[in-house]
Amino acid sequence: MAIIQDGSGSGFSAKVDSAFKLQVSAVVSTDEHNHSHAGEAFYMNSADTADTLTATATGGYIMYLKNDDPSRLITIEDIQISASAAAGVVRIMRNPTLGSIADNNATVPVNENFGSAATATVTAHNWDEVNDGLGGITAGTVVETLIAPVGISVIRVQGRYILNQGDAIGVQYLAKAGEITMGIRFFMDDA
Repeated sequence: MAIIQDGSGSGFSAKVDSAFKLQVSAVVSTDEHNHSHAGEAFYMNSADTADTLTATATGGYIMYLKNDDPSRLITIEDIQISASAAAGVVRIMRNPTLGSIADNNATVPVNENFGSAATATVTAHNWDEVNDGLGGITAGTVVETLIAPVGISVIRVQGRYILNQGDAIGVQYLAKAGEITMGIRFFMDDA
């Protein structure tokens, strides 16, 4: 059996078996956990002024999040949707264009580390229940389209969506009236 010596002079060594596998005892944690511990994980909630939003049969953009940080990325961990009526269409949109925003609440995503005062450098809006959705947001590319069931749905993005500086994500809820809530869980990451 081979041994790897610690190069720092502390005297630690590690065993390597005959198949050249390093024997370790390790602790594994998720990126989200590590970023939350560091005060870099955030949650954007659609229900800033009311517990739920009353969606219209037409629907539209419910949430908009743009990365304004000059040197950091935003990694989307998950998108949560809760609906009182089945068969609402949910669209995740890449880089929708923000014009003159209307029918909105500017929002500040909450740091998931309750002991951290760090804030995310973002532009964040959610719908205020006026008209059919956020006004002044156009275009964008459809990334995913899903049918939301009654109850809570979690779209486990798990880091597949990365927002570079100036990139944005929008979430639409279409074609079904009823009560809804939404949230985007994300963390700030080094570029």
